[in-house]
Amino acid sequence: FGLAPSLVLRNGRFFTFRSTRLVGLTHFELLSAVAEALGTSGRGLTVSKIDQTDGHLELDLASVEKTREIRVGDVVTAGLHIEHSLYGNVATQIHAYIYRLVCKNGMTRRECSSVDGIVRTRKLPAGHPRAKELLLDQIGRLTVQTWDKLEQQLDELRSASERRADVPHLLR
Repeated sequence: FGLAPSLVLRNGRFFTFRSTRLVGLTHFELLSAVAEALGTSGRGLTVSKIDQTDGHLELDLASVEKTREIRVGDVVTAGLHIEHSLYGNVATQIHAYIYRLVCKNGMTRRECSSVDGIVRTRKLPAGHPRAKELLLDQIGRLTVQTWDKLEQQLDELRSASERRADVPHLLR
């Protein structure tokens, strides 16, 4: 927490500590950066899940524009899965989000959108002169990177549904 952790109070009572060493972004700042990065391409996004508990935000945004029929009667819609915490040193994460609309088991599937697996920001020290600006820029780049790869992932999902699985080989 650094030399002087900051107390976080709720209703006048102690809730948690917040590090004064790291720059924090509010949920509003995070979502504004995502919206700015998407620009007009994010107009069709709808919230399919939102959970905000104890300063942690988990949000699934789906886009009608990113809807695809994978197989006859098996429709998926894609978008973004965002996780952000006001407290602690957990990085903000932005993943591709794929939801099967017509499915017997109602499966929800999240895919890592980058080859190297990096889909999160890094926390920056509070003393850095441009920390907040750099964090918002990272969020914008992750948003665009994830968004731009959704079509490719949907194409790969469709082609995977057409391949036969070698079950004996998989079981070995």
